[in-house]
Amino acid sequence: MIKCVLLSPDKQFISQFRSFEIFHFPSPATLSFCAGSEAELISHLYSDLADVIFLELYPPFSMCFSLIVTLRQTCPDARIVVISDNKDFDIAIDAMRNGASDFLVKPLSQNCLSELMTRLKLTSSPASCLNPQLIMPIEYNQAFGYLKNSSDEFISFFEKLFIRAEMSRKIKLYEMQKGFMEFFQALVDDCEKIFPYIRKYISHKDFSWISDNAYVSSDALGADLSLLAAKLLNLVKMFVSPSKNNLIKNVTNYVLENVENAISLESIAESFYVNKTYLSHLFKVQHGMSFVQFFTEVRMQRSRVLLLEDKKIYECALALNYEDTEYFSKTFKKHFGCRPSEYDVRSQSTVSFS
Repeated sequence: MIKCVLLSPDKQFISQFRSFEIFHFPSPATLSFCAGSEAELISHLYSDLADVIFLELYPPFSMCFSLIVTLRQTCPDARIVVISDNKDFDIAIDAMRNGASDFLVKPLSQNCLSELMTRLKLTSSPASCLNPQLIMPIEYNQAFGYLKNSSDEFISFFEKLFIRAEMSRKIKLYEMQKGFMEFFQALVDDCEKIFPYIRKYISHKDFSWISDNAYVSSDALGADLSLLAAKLLNLVKMFVSPSKNNLIKNVTNYVLENVENAISLESIAESFYVNKTYLSHLFKVQHGMSFVQFFTEVRMQRSRVLLLEDKKIYECALALNYEDTEYFSKTFKKHFGCRPSEYDVRSQSTVSFS
């Protein structure tokens, strides 16, 4: 469901806006809240995420533009659509420069709202279903910000959320378990928008071993969730190139997307029309490790997912272009500390991307 909110000081306009069919079943959009003041709107957004924020502009316009900036910080994934009866093109441009996604001119119609929704290509936020007793929308945004930027603050922030939930007598253990698993699943869904290949490197079993467990203590649950948080952060560190160099970023993404192809430094240098020696040197300077070391890490992370999907060891080796199964097993053990046949989801990578 696409959740929309409206800010307008005009009660008559609010009533008209509510009546549009686009906000009624079976439409995927719903008008979940209407505010008459800025404070009322922001207070609502702290407790309930929105996918689209409609703002009716009124003088002084500079204050409205400042509000757009505030809303962009409070609800960074929302689309902000400004509405005005003023057809001044400069006002629309200023709104866009301050973070608005679109601009509508009164009078509004059902068709113009339908076209807007199509234009924005909206889907509901994965975080919209989270339990606000555990994680407030603004806290989710902060956690996701840490994760997508591969910041170690993600772990400590998650632990603070868990400790707070643990101290709350309103949250039972099974509700904490369910709520935090939904939190991690929402993070993965949002990460996929930035890293479309993330599903190659994380398995449903990374979640199911916690979801299916009947925990009797919060300590055990917290330890397992922290392990999952660390694993997710380590994966994102693999995805986030430490370099601002576009060539290295593109090569990094190419490797992550084509991990099961027979690629090499030579073939990549040829594909990207660069000298092999130059690429090797630049990659090591920017990544802090050689291309071969990085590619090995990527293959190992993919191999653990293939194993969790019940692939046989020789099938994993072949899928990742290891001609020698025994060599693949030795590389795996060096990396994870156990042989492929011994691996489970609690195992941790020995490679650090910090």
